[in-house]
Amino acid sequence: NDPYVEKPEDLLGTEIQFKVKIAAAKLNDVEGRHPYVDSYVRYKINAANTAEPYCRTECVRGDKDAGTQRYDYVKDHSMFIGRQACTHLALGQATFQIWAHYRPSNMGLVYAK
Repeated sequence: NDPYVEKPEDLLGTEIQFKVKIAAAKLNDVEGRHPYVDSYVRYKINAANTAEPYCRTECVRGDKDAGTQRYDYVKDHSMFIGRQACTHLALGQATFQIWAHYRPSNMGLVYAK
């Protein structure tokens, strides 16, 4: 049973399983400081589908001395491949967003410029 296909149409009428893994994200610093805390990642497999809910990681507390946020997130997904899902696999996109709070002690960085 070969898990690889040459064309997305080869998957029509089947159900596929896949994992989404988000280990960590490096957040940008502002003037050498790491101003973000309490971040999480949310994502949608089919960004164009407004009925699809976002999946999200747990909220993690950021390290004030490092801009890397560790999520260690793994989620199994399954999807039935009909005509619309097949088109999405071939031409669509998934959307990943990082949401975070700005550390209150760094608020002056935003307004001082």
